[in-house]
Amino acid sequence: MNKNNSGENTALAAEEQKGKYEKLFSLLEKLAEKWGIDAHDTDALTAAITEKLSADGEEIRKQRWQNAAAKRYDNWLCQSGEAHALYPEFDLTKELENEEFKALLRSSIPVKTAYEFVHREEFLEKAMDEFEKETLKKAFAGALRPKEGALRASGGTRMCADVANMSKNARQEIIRRVQKGEKISF
Repeated sequence: MNKNNSGENTALAAEEQKGKYEKLFSLLEKLAEKWGIDAHDTDALTAAITEKLSADGEEIRKQRWQNAAAKRYDNWLCQSGEAHALYPEFDLTKELENEEFKALLRSSIPVKTAYEFVHREEFLEKAMDEFEKETLKKAFAGALRPKEGALRASGGTRMCADVANMSKNARQEIIRRVQKGEKISF
């Protein structure tokens, strides 16, 4: 009884397989007719199918690349908000015209960092100008400030020189200066 069942199973499997091959051949005949190829020319049919699959594969790769590019651009747009908050003059569209900026973004450098790198000389110049202005402002603020009493070169009281109270060396110094032609008054 097992042999009989085994034979029936084999016959059923063969019938299923035959049905599948007939469906497959029917499909191949339709494709061959659509492409103008003889359905029995398996080499031509294989080449046509391979070409079609390759073209479809290329289309799929192109679509994936476009989706990735769109996702990357959306990410750049999100990051550009942070850059614009720090630098109001930032314009992503304008910056994307700069090849160096684009190369940095393609290397996965954040938008803000790429912008700062590309414009580093401008930022340095601006910082130096700000430092110079601040330094001058502080210098002028100190120069215009009135001096306090203790900072003056002269003391608070005025003293008159009295020849009678001068030492001998001080009097000789005055005589020497007068002999050179200097006019001295007390």
